Amino acid sequence: MTSPQARQVTLADVDPSASMVMSEFFRTYTEEIGKLTGLLHKCDGLRIGEQEFMKRCARLGKAHFDRQPIDLQAVFKNLSTHNVITMADIEWLMDYCTREKPSRDVTLRPSEESREARAKASRARALQAFKTLMQHKRDSIVVAWREVLDPEGRGQITAQEFKEGAQQLHFKGDVADVWDALVFDQGRSQNRFPREGEEDDYDEDEDEGEYRLKLADLEPATVECLEAWKRQAALRYGSLAKAFEDMESELKPLVSKEEFWHFCGEIAYTHNKRLLWDVLDDRDVGSILLTDIDRKAAAKAFTEDDIRIATKKHAKLTQVDRGRITIRERAVKQCGANKRNPEELKSSLQGLMTQLEARFNSPVRAWASVLDPKNKGKVKPDDFLVGCAVGGYRGSRSKLLKELKLEKDASVRLKSLAPKALEECKSFKQRATGKIGTVVKSMETEAPGPAAKKKAGISMNMDSFTQVCSRIGYEGDPRKIFTHFDVGGGGSVNSKLLRGMDASGKDDKVVATVVKKHHETRQKRIQQSAVEKAVPPVKQLTEKQDGFLIAGREKRGKKLQLEARKKEFLLFVAKEIGSLARAWRLAFDPENRGEVDVNAFVSGLQRCGYLDVNAKKEDVEKAKELFELFADEETGAVTLQILDPRTTKALYQFRCRVAGRYGGVKEAFLEFDPGGDGTVTAEQFRHMCHEAKTTDNIRRLLEYLDPNDEEEISLDLIDEEAAAQAKEFAQSVQEAREKKMEIDKKKGRLHMKTPPPRVGVVVGPKARKKARERDSGQQGLEELKRRLIREHGTLVRAWQKELQPEDAEEVVTFEAFQGLFQAKGINGEAQAAWDAIERESDSSLTLLEFDPDVDADLHELRARMVERYGTMVNAFDELDEDESYELDQKGFLNLCYECQFRRNERRLFAYLSSEQGQRVRLDAIDGEAVEAVKLKREKDAEAKDPEADGTELATRSSRAGTTAPVAGAGDAARAFREQLQRKFGSMIRAWRMIDWMGKVALTKQEFLKALPAVGYAGNAANLWSSLGVQEGGLVSLRHLDPQVFMLLVGLRNGCEQRGGLEKVFSQSDHFARVEFFALCRKVRMPKPTWARLFEQLDAKGAGSVSWEDVRFLEEQWTWVDEDEDPLDEPTPIRNPSGTRTLPPELPGSPQRVAGSGHLCLSSKPRIITGMKKSNSLPAITPGIRDNWNDRHHIPDTRYNKDTQLLHLMSCVLTKDRDRIKRKVAAKMVEVPTMQWLEENMPRGLEDEEDDEGDEEDSDFG
Repeated sequence: MTSPQARQVTLADVDPSASMVMSEFFRTYTEEIGKLTGLLHKCDGLRIGEQEFMKRCARLGKAHFDRQPIDLQAVFKNLSTHNVITMADIEWLMDYCTREKPSRDVTLRPSEESREARAKASRARALQAFKTLMQHKRDSIVVAWREVLDPEGRGQITAQEFKEGAQQLHFKGDVADVWDALVFDQGRSQNRFPREGEEDDYDEDEDEGEYRLKLADLEPATVECLEAWKRQAALRYGSLAKAFEDMESELKPLVSKEEFWHFCGEIAYTHNKRLLWDVLDDRDVGSILLTDIDRKAAAKAFTEDDIRIATKKHAKLTQVDRGRITIRERAVKQCGANKRNPEELKSSLQGLMTQLEARFNSPVRAWASVLDPKNKGKVKPDDFLVGCAVGGYRGSRSKLLKELKLEKDASVRLKSLAPKALEECKSFKQRATGKIGTVVKSMETEAPGPAAKKKAGISMNMDSFTQVCSRIGYEGDPRKIFTHFDVGGGGSVNSKLLRGMDASGKDDKVVATVVKKHHETRQKRIQQSAVEKAVPPVKQLTEKQDGFLIAGREKRGKKLQLEARKKEFLLFVAKEIGSLARAWRLAFDPENRGEVDVNAFVSGLQRCGYLDVNAKKEDVEKAKELFELFADEETGAVTLQILDPRTTKALYQFRCRVAGRYGGVKEAFLEFDPGGDGTVTAEQFRHMCHEAKTTDNIRRLLEYLDPNDEEEISLDLIDEEAAAQAKEFAQSVQEAREKKMEIDKKKGRLHMKTPPPRVGVVVGPKARKKARERDSGQQGLEELKRRLIREHGTLVRAWQKELQPEDAEEVVTFEAFQGLFQAKGINGEAQAAWDAIERESDSSLTLLEFDPDVDADLHELRARMVERYGTMVNAFDELDEDESYELDQKGFLNLCYECQFRRNERRLFAYLSSEQGQRVRLDAIDGEAVEAVKLKREKDAEAKDPEADGTELATRSSRAGTTAPVAGAGDAARAFREQLQRKFGSMIRAWRMIDWMGKVALTKQEFLKALPAVGYAGNAANLWSSLGVQEGGLVSLRHLDPQVFMLLVGLRNGCEQRGGLEKVFSQSDHFARVEFFALCRKVRMPKPTWARLFEQLDAKGAGSVSWEDVRFLEEQWTWVDEDEDPLDEPTPIRNPSGTRTLPPELPGSPQRVAGSGHLCLSSKPRIITGMKKSNSLPAITPGIRDNWNDRHHIPDTRYNKDTQLLHLMSCVLTKDRDRIKRKVAAKMVEVPTMQWLEENMPRGLEDEEDDEGDEEDSDFG
């Protein structure tokens, strides 16, 4: 007998076709698409339905050249479990198709991991089903937790409580699987939910280590929603407390649902706000407390009283209706609304009648309209069913005929279909007999209109018919009778029909009579319509068409005539004036009113020549007709928009493009008209059009804006409002510029405001146009100059070599110029070139006239020398060391380099040099300055003894390096101080630029090395000698400007008498100009020195002086017996071995160390002053800052400029207001209010009030 392990049963044994299909599907999917696990990618719950499966595997269901299509339906049927494919099914298929052939001794058993995975997936499905049930039953998981699972609000529940809650929700699944999916699978506990039979005596109180389930475990999104809300609020407002303060709510910290959701929108909260509200509103009262969100932040934002009051109000609130129903309740409600009453489906006949009454309002009207349209009185069953279908009946036809109880081959009549309607009409006929005739006749008599028409009857609406029913005493519903009689549905009944009911007759024939009358009337109307629509005879039709043709031709001829006149007028204007826009400006609207009336239009026609001034009356009338052709129907006036719409459109387009390019029309006007003149040139306007990209209408706009070709355009014509604003703004800028210029003039800085020269060469069409406009003489002159420069280098050298003027005036005549012109072979006439030169005399020519750039070079050199040396006298005194009053070429070039002369220095040297061309006399540059230098040197020589003069002269001649100052050395120091004062405005600021390392006193090498930093380019050796420093000594601020230093000494000594410099300046953070002048008055400084001392100490340009600005006097200088010495180090530093100690300059000052080692240990670090507090660490108390601008997203326009500014000043820039509040609050804490009033209230005020009170008492006796 075979062993059980010898044979294994597989799917191929049970269902070979299924095994083949599954294997083929697995092989094809992996080859063409990829891994089989990707089938469940991005699926809800790692499961996939049939529709999604067919969609993702659609390509496998199509035939391919090397395979047959896969039967996807069979694959899904065999692979799915409970009509879905899960990850377990995918894993099974992968194991089945990739398995190895098992050996005979191996038994196929599922592994422990596979079983656990399947069980885990089953528990996950159970958890999802439980959550879905909670949402269906209680609208959300949070509400179900609060109402069912945790009704006591403890925040956590046991396993037994969870089981009881699931039973209350009527959960049909396994509660143990749900609990294990929440607790065991998530690793929250190692204990599983007790199964049935495992622990019958299970008691949660005995198990102290049992895990208790929380809402966050069941719905993790609740925690994430709350944390995300806090993060977003803090990100938007800076902190959670600030967010609570700015939240818009009337009863903060009590917030309603609408207010909370509005705040969520403000902070751009993107999570589930409905879920967040369900978590916070645990009592379903429609309001929450902000303390429930964050108690600490709420305590910072609100007072304890506000929190206590809000808590009491919240406790008094009652539960409100949530306003939402569950999915089950909604489904029941919809089913109840759509469910039909069984009585309505009981009878098909009744359903037909109900449908006919709903559509036609009356069965009689339905019978005449669709059931019996030919008025036969009866219809066959087949025709009746057709009429029912037309009326909208979709029920059972056999049942309908059965309910009518028709005999064989019988027809359907109205009385068998609607007996009730016939009975109503019969009762009305019985009541109206003998009465209705008199009533209707009386109403016809009262009705307006001729009597002949009244005989045919009048139309009676519902109100008139109701009056008839009340007069004859009919007690039924008049609306139903009116609907039955109104067969056509026109809303009226003919009175003749009612008069016919007065005679006695068969009462049951009244409906037939009404229907018959309606049919006859309708037939007459149809016949009448056919007659009207019938084609008339040919002759009559031809005559009618001829009449239409004649009228149309007359109308078209008149229209063409008007169009011809209009075209003639437009062509005349275009020919005579050029364009309609120019004609409008020059003739029709010269005053720029915007519109013209008929008189102004006629005057415009006369101005443009279209109408004579003494025109006849007929011509004037034609002109007025032309005006009516153009005039607006509403205003009765002619505008440019009507006459030339293209120009108006071009102007509007220009404004829009300019606003987009420059940010506004006003900004564009300021760009091209910075002076605010209100006009721009035509060239500037063209450039503006090119910048705004509106080049297609430049000519049209220029003809409108500049009709007289004056090359000047008024900006008012483009945009009057923007032009006014631009002019006002430009005037304010000009006033500010003039004030700035006055300040610069007072401080001597006008030379620094010179605009730089224009760099570059004009090229392009404009340059070519200017070149074409030049005459032949100008071109010949330029060609002559180019050849002379090519041969001699400069025009000056060419003047000296070629022309060689012999007279003392150095002028040449036309004959010499003509000879040079012809000698160089220039094409053109010499006379034209001679006339192209701008000359003062008609018969002679000078060098400056022939080369005007030489004069500009000379003026530039003088200006640079004054800027460098202060005055020309100082410059010549320093340059002329040998008293020769001459400079060779090298010295002149060095002078140009030192003064930073940027023009052609060699051309200027050739112009100023003597005949030999080797030296330049200084009087050729400035003769008056040379005379002043000579006079000064004579006075200095007279003041000195002859021996000293000889020594000094010898020293100057030999240029030997000595410690004694050379001639003009004092002027060098004075010029250096003036340069520093002009550039920095303060000598202290200039000294800090020189002493950038903070050494206080500098050696000669350090001082000379720092001079380029302040822009000094003069003789450094002369400057050092002029400062009066001893050989090997140090220079400090005292040597740089002794007068400023003495002012500082006086200020320090005066403050020393009042407790010291630090004590005086610590009384206030900053001393403004007025406060500093008051301080100078207290320390008894001379009044003329106050302003200069303030400017020197205000080295930072802050407009105030503080202790940081004057502390260097105490920290960097030692004061002994009113003597001041520079302090380089707090304590002396010993010199390294092998170094030389420089002798101290002043008594008591520390010795400086000469040289520095490889580690630069002798270098002294700079003194750090005014270091601000670090911002990298968080402050203990929050600093004062401006509020968030909640209107930052609204762009500024000219329409909301005032609103934006008011909002910015009142709601955003609140830093100063908060600072004042803090100061006032601190002052109120320091000094009580009553004490402050007693100290600051004016004396006598209380006595006067007491006196007034006494007088009042005396008045009342």
